[in-house]
Amino acid sequence: RGLAAMPDQRVLGRGHLLRPLLDVSRKQLEDYAHRHGLNWIEDPSNDDQQFSRNFLRSQVLPLLTYAMMSVMCGFFAYH
Repeated sequence: RGLAAMPDQRVLGRGHLLRPLLDVSRKQLEDYAHRHGLNWIEDPSNDDQQFSRNFLRSQVLPLLTYAMMSVMCGFFAYH
């Protein structure tokens, strides 16, 4: 499956795994927690660079984003 986004639902054993909050931003979730007096807990594994997803998110994606912005700026400046 590679780098495909996780599905919002899938069959899991004899049931279904539902992820109803995938389309909700982190900021929206944090704001909701704050408004309702809930404690926000960070999963420390999200910072572990041993996981490919974390390495890609923190190291590779910012570089790609910067590169694509440069390409797009050059493209629009040319046209």
